[in-house]
Amino acid sequence: MEKNEYSKVRAIEVEAPKTVSELLYSMSNTGFQGRSLARVAEVYERMIKAPETGILFGYAGSLSTTGQWKVINWLIENRYIDILVSTGANITEDIVEAMGRSYWQGIPTADDEMLFREGINRYYDVYGLETDYLEMTEMIAEFIVTLDESYNYSSKEFLRLFGKWLGDRGKEHRYGGGQLRRARLLPGHCRQPLRRRGTYCEGQGLFPHHRRHERLC
Repeated sequence: MEKNEYSKVRAIEVEAPKTVSELLYSMSNTGFQGRSLARVAEVYERMIKAPETGILFGYAGSLSTTGQWKVINWLIENRYIDILVSTGANITEDIVEAMGRSYWQGIPTADDEMLFREGINRYYDVYGLETDYLEMTEMIAEFIVTLDESYNYSSKEFLRLFGKWLGDRGKEHRYGGGQLRRARLLPGHCRQPLRRRGTYCEGQGLFPHHRRHERLC
């Protein structure tokens, strides 16, 4: 093995003050997932700096229940996302907090039958009230009945109308309502058509109609 073919592993200096950027740079000289995280940050920075590069953000799982929505909202408002493709769960479950309800920290090994009897839904290690979830789906159903049954709405049209409907009622949903309009994002088509699932539709995407700011976080 030729030593000049490889970079030397360097231990992270534990000192203060140290910014997050400085810590990430230090991690780039280490190994395992610390190095991988630094590589992700480096690639993302290059993507943001490249004006012709489109940034797609896949928003899956149930992250809206875990308190991550402000991070996503910040990325949107600062134009660090060009396309956000979200599951129906993330958008609808986020509405619960927009309605003034909350989620609670739980444990992933809880007895689900016991939780169900107490009216609690479990999202891995987060709990939510079933009554809050049902209230949210009923609110979405209120919006759906205002639509034209004879017309097949695209996800772009559905989200735009749903966002306006929420904003008019003071529920500024992070993606569909006032927050989205303030971020100047234009709801867009997703890779699959809207489909009925319970009382709401699933499958969404968001597309901006402007150039991304060329500045870093």
